[in-house]
Amino acid sequence: MKKLSDKKNWIISFLFAGIVLAFITLFFNFTLIDSQMQILSPTFDDAIGWEMYYYNGDEKTSLTARELFETQNEVYYLSRTLSESEQQAGITTIKLNYTNPCALFLDDVLFYTNIPNLTGEIGALDFPQETFAVPFIAENITVTLPPDYVGKELTLASMNVEYSGLPMIFLSSIALDRTEVTAAVNRIIIPAAALAIAALLLIGLWFYTGISGKWNFSILLLLLAALVQTFYYLRNLGYYLPNNQLFDIPILGLGRPLFVYMPMIYLWLQMDKYRKIYAPLLLIPAFFTTLFEYLGLLGVNVWDLIYLSWQLLIPELILLIIFSVLEMRDENSVFKIFVPALSIAAVCVCGLYIGSALFSDGFYTSYINSMFAQLFTLSMPDVLINWTGTLLFLFCMLIRFIELIRRSINFQTEIQALSLKNQLAYDNLRLMNQSSEELAKMRHNVLHHFNILSDLNQQGETQLVADYLKQDNQ
Repeated sequence: MKKLSDKKNWIISFLFAGIVLAFITLFFNFTLIDSQMQILSPTFDDAIGWEMYYYNGDEKTSLTARELFETQNEVYYLSRTLSESEQQAGITTIKLNYTNPCALFLDDVLFYTNIPNLTGEIGALDFPQETFAVPFIAENITVTLPPDYVGKELTLASMNVEYSGLPMIFLSSIALDRTEVTAAVNRIIIPAAALAIAALLLIGLWFYTGISGKWNFSILLLLLAALVQTFYYLRNLGYYLPNNQLFDIPILGLGRPLFVYMPMIYLWLQMDKYRKIYAPLLLIPAFFTTLFEYLGLLGVNVWDLIYLSWQLLIPELILLIIFSVLEMRDENSVFKIFVPALSIAAVCVCGLYIGSALFSDGFYTSYINSMFAQLFTLSMPDVLINWTGTLLFLFCMLIRFIELIRRSINFQTEIQALSLKNQLAYDNLRLMNQSSEELAKMRHNVLHHFNILSDLNQQGETQLVADYLKQDNQ
């Protein structure tokens, strides 16, 4: 009956955990959007439907994207016809992430320019040199399209002045902008909240180890990683709140190296046999990476050193895996959890990579490819760094909670063993008490018989003594 009750409790517990996990996954939906702005920024490989050209006198001459990119101090044009599908998608605005002089036309009618006193018409525009200092740096230009834009030709006239670049153009709406900003902020807030909750759990876990009589100070490394990464995520809100100085805290820029290396140092502290060998291979790169990041925060030009230090991330992870396997072979309980968890994660990533390529649109395949491709370009491998820190942090959290559960089970087993020993001792004591009572009764009876026989013998009643003994034997 007890086994049946335990089985029911386990089933209920797993069902409840599944329901909670399903509710947690719903938070992921708040980071997604059903529709998004249309990106119409031309690239070297794709004009995105734009006709690109310039005027040589009255002659219209076509341009390629690369030729447009290399144009200097010459007015060029991009034209396309706005369709009904864009109106059905709710498009009401055009956005330009652009700081060069520009003008927008619908069917050759000017409806926006960031240059005062613009003169001329398409084919003969004159951008005054004194107005090239455009006060829109780091902000998008957002212009509302007239409601009857369907079927009309949209023309962007511009000129590369100091910076030669392709214009970044988006078709959107106020509703889409708000939705995208909300989703983007949720992608910051939700991970930050999860890390803050993890930090609270780690604080409780640390005090639990102290109450249990064995302070585990290595947990503070995970706590530091969680707190720093929480504020590092929140720092990204500065993109949406540029005037809020609360997010402009330079030390938070160290969140990236701390979030990666604190879990790795935690795992290093859990090693037994190979700790001394692995120490310089981990601590030296961690020190210099953090140092270079800090110097970068101070304004020192050490970009090449920062980039080089992060290129060593993959070799460091390979070394961590090698020493983890060696520790697992030596029956280290921590790495008997870490290595299987890492293996399961690797299998899941490979399955996602192959499944996305074979049965889906290949989004995750391209995402993983681009993540590792950052290691071989001059860009910072931010995506790989963030995922490495996140997975290592989750693995360390898993290890701590499994160790906590294991310790609780061992503690409960010890209590049950002590309880059993106490019960056995109580039973033995009860048996000893019963034996003592029986011995006392026997002693009392023997003394009673002895006194009777002694009295009869003193009186010379030998026959009565014999009869008494005969009766007692019967």
